[in-house]
Amino acid sequence: TSYVVWAALVLILVLAAFLRLYLLGGQSLWADEMSSLVTALKPVPRLLHDISNEIHPPLYHLTLKAWIQLFGTTEAGIRSLSALCGIVLVGLTYLIGAQLFDRRVGLLSAALSAIAPFQVYYSQEARMYMPLAMVGAIAVYAFIRFVGQEDAGLAASRGCWLWGALYVLANGLGLWLHYSYPIVLVMENVVYGL
Repeated sequence: TSYVVWAALVLILVLAAFLRLYLLGGQSLWADEMSSLVTALKPVPRLLHDISNEIHPPLYHLTLKAWIQLFGTTEAGIRSLSALCGIVLVGLTYLIGAQLFDRRVGLLSAALSAIAPFQVYYSQEARMYMPLAMVGAIAVYAFIRFVGQEDAGLAASRGCWLWGALYVLANGLGLWLHYSYPIVLVMENVVYGL
């Protein structure tokens, strides 16, 4: 049955990739995407200076700057960062569902995530929303694993510390991606408190 689960997950990820990559460069960049590109094309000191006057932290634009060095400035090239994050998010959705419930719930969650119009749409947009969702899912998964280790009496174990470190790192990245990220932190702390 383990092979069936992994085969199903691979098929779900292939579907997710197809939906996110299909016609990725089919439309011209719209205003916010063009703003992302223009900001990412600036030299780093200028980018950091200019971004300080905007409403978003600099991590997405710095990441996009590195990304376009590899994949170019075409519509598909700059949107492919979000598409990749969207595909990874589907895999993380499986991991969260399987960790909280079981593999079947994980697969169902991943399948719904793969075809969710909202996720497909934002996976094809050169903005920080899919990287933000991916980092948030990493933080949530690390949080679940950390609490699980702690509940099992393994708080001093190396695994617990590694999950804790990943949790802190992912949340730090989230804060540098979007100013609304503290909502995720509040949710995690409320759950932990309960």
